[in-house]
Amino acid sequence: MAPAAPPACDAPRPACGQARGGVEPAIYTETEMATETVRLTELSHGAGCACKLPAGSLREVLAGLPRVESAQLMVGHEGLDDAAVWRISDELAVVQTIDFFTPLVDDPYTFGRIAATNAFSDIYAMGARPAFALNVVAFPKTLPTELLGEILRGGADVAAAAGAVVAGGHSIDDAEPKYGMAVTGFVHPDRVWTNGGGREGDVLVLSKPIGTGIVTTAVKRGAPDAAVVDAAVESMTTLKPRRRLSSVKPGRTPSPTSPDSGWSATPASWRPARACGPRSTGPRCNCCRACAS
Repeated sequence: MAPAAPPACDAPRPACGQARGGVEPAIYTETEMATETVRLTELSHGAGCACKLPAGSLREVLAGLPRVESAQLMVGHEGLDDAAVWRISDELAVVQTIDFFTPLVDDPYTFGRIAATNAFSDIYAMGARPAFALNVVAFPKTLPTELLGEILRGGADVAAAAGAVVAGGHSIDDAEPKYGMAVTGFVHPDRVWTNGGGREGDVLVLSKPIGTGIVTTAVKRGAPDAAVVDAAVESMTTLKPRRRLSSVKPGRTPSPTSPDSGWSATPASWRPARACGPRSTGPRCNCCRACAS
């Protein structure tokens, strides 16, 4: 979708580089001009996690697929975990995830950072260390390529902060922009975290503030509070590696675990509660205090 042309004006325009009203004219690069004229959130039907398919519907689809058995597959899709885990040896397992979504902010660089952070969070939620990532891109051919460059730059900066390498990726032409990453990490087979194993009386620890979904909805509607948006972006672009999460209780293994993007308390608590067993299928379970409150 091409950016709209500016409205016509009868007033004489100053020549290029000439001051307007005694004020020095702003100088913009091509990238800045391209990114300033496009609102990414206007091109998406839903913001971020709101564009995902319902977990219940996915369970029905997956239930109809052939069940794959392998001694090396430690974690598959049965528990709706955030990544798959494949045992390489008694000392090493590989952790693989993919996560992408539609724009939830208008700034392309920030969108890239948020999407990449979300993907890396899946690796951390499994207790693993990320090694490399592949970009997953859906982008309209009609938009300036500078926008895509800024999105990828945001993802690359997050990968660098995580100590990982962006090794490549895949792209398609799509009217609705989408971006994310397939991330590969490694962990000792005896130190894998999953979203199962919760017990009655467990306390749900949230590693990030809740409510970013409300903030991104305000962004999409064009009426956000700047300070609130800045705080939400800061939270959504903060990496939470294993060494920081495990510092909650030194020497203890958290169980269950699930990545917390701050979007809503429901995904953070529902999947661990669902994985705990039959008693956690209702809206008020005894699996953890967060669900029972």
